[in-house]
Amino acid sequence: AAARKSLSNPPVLEWDSVEGAKTYSVQISAAADFAPLLAEETTTRSRYEWRKPQGGRYFWRVRAINGAKQMSAFSERGELD
Repeated sequence: AAARKSLSNPPVLEWDSVEGAKTYSVQISAAADFAPLLAEETTTRSRYEWRKPQGGRYFWRVRAINGAKQMSAFSERGELD
């Protein structure tokens, strides 16, 4: 999924929808290796509004989940700052 972000506050993370996906898992972290996670949310839409950001630099990624609960690989890492 190609990742995009808006410069709104709170930030809106957007990505290309994946054929066959029922949900998407979004992860956000202050660390580039995603350890530890600050947020991990599931959404049915190809966008996510993160309502808890504070100043600083953050990383995010998303993966698709189909109806059989099979998960895709994570997207390339996106950045928020």
